[in-house]
Amino acid sequence: MPKQIAIIGAGMGGLVCADHLVQAGFECQVFDKGRRLGGRLATRVQDGLAFNHGAPGLAAAGTEFKGLMKQLVAAGAAQTISWPENVRTTEFTEFVGWPHMNDLLGPLAANFQVRQSVEISALEKRSHGWELVSLDGRSFGPFDAVLVCIPAQQAHSLVKACKPACKPDWDANLDTVRYDPCMTMLCAIEDKHPGLASAVFKGQSALDKQFQQSGGQELPVDIARWVVHATPEWSSNNLEREPADIARDLLQEFVSVNALSNVRTIFLHAHRWRYARVREPFGMPCLWDTEMGIGLAGDWCLGPNAEHAYDSGRSLARQVIHDMLQN
Repeated sequence: MPKQIAIIGAGMGGLVCADHLVQAGFECQVFDKGRRLGGRLATRVQDGLAFNHGAPGLAAAGTEFKGLMKQLVAAGAAQTISWPENVRTTEFTEFVGWPHMNDLLGPLAANFQVRQSVEISALEKRSHGWELVSLDGRSFGPFDAVLVCIPAQQAHSLVKACKPACKPDWDANLDTVRYDPCMTMLCAIEDKHPGLASAVFKGQSALDKQFQQSGGQELPVDIARWVVHATPEWSSNNLEREPADIARDLLQEFVSVNALSNVRTIFLHAHRWRYARVREPFGMPCLWDTEMGIGLAGDWCLGPNAEHAYDSGRSLARQVIHDMLQN
């Protein structure tokens, strides 16, 4: 009988990990508290408008990650994107999910079950295997192994609640990881501003980046959609404020820094990414305890980009395959 694996987190790391395991003959179930795949590869659709309000794109450097992205392009779930020169931060090929960012990883989830809107709050290893308990009291299992592929602070909470306790150094390892938050504004405006373009700001204001949303949606030609990221400093200082107040202030900054006038706003919203971008990673590809059958992976292991999450999820899958297929 194939080994049964539970994976917590339906972002890049978790789905890549599950995909590798399924290809090796394991059976996987993925659990995620969100309603859609992708984690921070996210799209918000509201009032008939779509915004890629998480990662604006994915830079591909390594051969294997480029290979995955090309497969997703061939499957119709991704497209290459060319940012203006003042927005590009690397010389690597960049990709975007199509038609929306949260469609990007759909092809990876075709061969295993994904349970969405299920937040796992406790892990317990019993004589017959791992049992997972959701926040609303449901139980899932048994599983031969459980792999946690969510932001480090959230993984930390699960590790602390794990029975029996995980390795003592895991708690300390997770505590070293640091993230920068990102307060994000989503707005749609009447497009009477032909000079307005995607841009990266360098210490000019509370704004870090602005991205015009294009494609994936048929809209009147006079409507333009924008996603604006605040700087890490501004985001940290305003993290607990009400979203409506955040949206209002960032809109004012957006208008000011771009020297706009007569702006008519059709839609305005703010999103709080508390764990937006890894600032201080753990420094190893993943964590895996062969005896207990529990592992941790995510971008936080290696760095801030989607490719780091890919590398971490793939590394954890390879360790699980190596150890569990020998037993």
